[in-house]
Amino acid sequence: MSGIETGQTAADMKAILREPPDPEAIARLSAANPLNNSTFRTTCVATMRTPGTRQRPAPARARDR
Repeated sequence: MSGIETGQTAADMKAILREPPDPEAIARLSAANPLNNSTFRTTCVATMRTPGTRQRPAPARARDR
């Protein structure tokens, strides 16, 4: 995307790929677009499912591990 974008956005995209990533560039990109914000962070949590005693497509319980 940094090849498509221009200006500060392109520079920030390149800056977050360096070691260590530039925290100010991450903040600017996160504030500019909510999609960027969700891309930089974990947005889903794996859940362990335990089947119930009845036969049905959905499990009886779900819990976080």
